[in-house]
Amino acid sequence: MCRRRWHALALAATLMAAFVAIVGTPASAAPSGPVAAAGPLTFTLTECESTGKKIGCIINYTGGTPPYTVRWTLNGVPVPDYNNLNSFTTGCAPGEIYRYAATVTDAVGASITYVKGTRCIAGFP
Repeated sequence: MCRRRWHALALAATLMAAFVAIVGTPASAAPSGPVAAAGPLTFTLTECESTGKKIGCIINYTGGTPPYTVRWTLNGVPVPDYNNLNSFTTGCAPGEIYRYAATVTDAVGASITYVKGTRCIAGFP
């Protein structure tokens, strides 16, 4: 994936998160319990790339029963700074292989996991 497309995807995810944070759901309008599932929980986007001594990944998902939790791991180690975020970026050592995963869990315990291994590169493709 080219660098421009990666930045466009990251920007879209950031804008979507900002919109949800600003608009949100008023407490008086929020349902008191989980809402009905809108089909099975599935990924709609999984993009990962290594460029310029960094690795970045972005996910989107749909279905299941809100609210959702997102948990990221890097080489099997939890990365709590990225909990409940749809993107993950970290520095990396060129030539090393990094394995990262995102697990999305819905309100009734259904979950899906995306796992990707990527070799870090020093420059831009």
